[in-house]
Amino acid sequence: MKVRKYLMIIDDVACDKCINRIKSALDLLPGVISIKVKPEYDLRRATFYLLSKKEIEIEKIRKILYFVSEKTIHHYQILKFEELNEN
Repeated sequence: MKVRKYLMIIDDVACDKCINRIKSALDLLPGVISIKVKPEYDLRRATFYLLSKKEIEIEKIRKILYFVSEKTIHHYQILKFEELNEN
């Protein structure tokens, strides 16, 4: 089984509540094994590292971010999304 590694930087992440909101939603994606987060609150963003047994499509992430932003003052946006390959 191939495990895929993803790096994703999300904008407008201001606090632990933002991270928990996003992380909880990403945990529901099929195949996600683990998520680690490096917050950068002074820059209002966070870097998420995901391990998944399945490919993750950026459009699914955009929809999730829209959904979790919907009833908040935040507008989470993807600044960077890439699959990390082992060399």
